[in-house]
Amino acid sequence: MTVPTFRVLEVVVRPEQVEKASARLLAAGAVGIEERDDTTLARGPAGRSKLVASFPTHAAAGAAHRRLGGRLRTLRGDDWADAWKKFARARRFGRLVVAPRDRKLRSRRGDRIVRIDPGRAFGTGSHATTALCLSFLAGNVVHGVRVLDVGTGSGVLAIAAAKLGARAVVGVDVDPEAVATARENVAANAVNVRVVRGDVRAVRGRFDLVVANLTAGDLAAAGADLRATLARGGRLFATGILSGQLREVRDAMRPLHGIAIRRGEWRALELER
Repeated sequence: MTVPTFRVLEVVVRPEQVEKASARLLAAGAVGIEERDDTTLARGPAGRSKLVASFPTHAAAGAAHRRLGGRLRTLRGDDWADAWKKFARARRFGRLVVAPRDRKLRSRRGDRIVRIDPGRAFGTGSHATTALCLSFLAGNVVHGVRVLDVGTGSGVLAIAAAKLGARAVVGVDVDPEAVATARENVAANAVNVRVVRGDVRAVRGRFDLVVANLTAGDLAAAGADLRATLARGGRLFATGILSGQLREVRDAMRPLHGIAIRRGEWRALELER
């Protein structure tokens, strides 16, 4: 069997530049970013952070390299899986814990554990926007709610919602590789989550909680469709927004109202009908 190859772009930045650099990589087409502090894949000065971004095609990675610099490498699929497992660690969000599938874990009584292998999809809990969504879910999912995860990636948010007690969970993504990865993670976690390929218009029904971890442009374009997915009294948590993009997204979500949340360079909107 032929093992697929793909490109990663390694960029070394100062710690305070991580969020901005991540945003640039995502805007350039990255489908996943891991922050690392070792010297296995790229050697950088002490006190620097290393970002390793994966891209859906070699051409996309090459274009990002020409725009942003850094070190471009070609990895085999199994090399990427081994590298991710080496650097991934468990992350806690209240009673919710997200960890690599085969990592030993010391859990506490009452923990809800999500086991994830991202494959080539976005979502391990390490990126600020994913962490914002996980914190929102940990604080707001109660038994019996209906949850929609738009741009599901690895499926981590949808699986977390199911583990926390949601009665109906749907994850949707336009990327076929993300859909395949999410379905594998759903099966590994033995939860009842339906994963759909398409945009938000491919999903029927209304939901009590909607999480959308997209780019600001995608959020603004999908504003009317996202609003239409909310049940009466439902709440939308939208992120993937930089500070200068907040007004555009907020305007697209009107007449929903709510608050903006800040985490470094990133913003999230917690809105309700």
